[in-house]
Order: sequence, then C-alpha cells, then structure tokens
Amino acid sequence: MLITHAHIDHAGTMAHFVQLSGGSAAVMDRDFEQLKSGGKTDPVYGKQPAFQFPPVAAERVLKDWDVLTLGNIKMTALLGAGHTRGATTLGHHRGGRWPHL
Repeated sequence: MLITHAHIDHAGTMAHFVQLSGGSAAVMDRDFEQLKSGGKTDPVYGKQPAFQFPPVAAERVLKDWDVLTLGNIKMTALLGAGHTRGATTLGHHRGGRWPHL
C-alpha cells in the first residue's frame, strides 16, 4: 500500500488493509516516523486524539525520485514536503511527459 502523506484521511485505514491483504506499506522517508506513531508525532495534529490512527511500520521507505513498479507501470515518488514533511506526488512517464497521478 502506498500513501501520499501520513495524515488520518490517507493513512487511517492503512494498518487494516495491510493486514487484510497480507501486503506491505510504503511511505516517503520524512513521513516514516509519523506513520509508525499513528500520527502522534505530527507537529500540528499529533496531540489531538481525533487525528491519530493505528500505527503502521512501512516496509519500504521512499526517497525523492525513487521508482516504484506496479506490474508494467513505473511511478516516480517526488518529495513535495509542505502539507506533511514527507508529502509525496507520484508521477509516471507516458508519451514523453510526466503527468501527476
């Protein structure tokens, strides 16, 4: 499972679906600790229980420009820190251009 950032609206059900599918989790390196803490280390929302979620230890930690392959699709993880420290945009190369997903 791949998320774009470690806030409850994107990561809140990740632990459940990783367990259900037997899959693994991937997150940008700057959001690894926030995902692992279940949002408790978030500098803005970390102390608010309503914004916490079941913790997930990502098996794959991404860095800026890492390439992920899903079948015949290759995506590039691009660090866009701001919304969270590890906010990620995913792009893929198709037809000579890099559209964002």
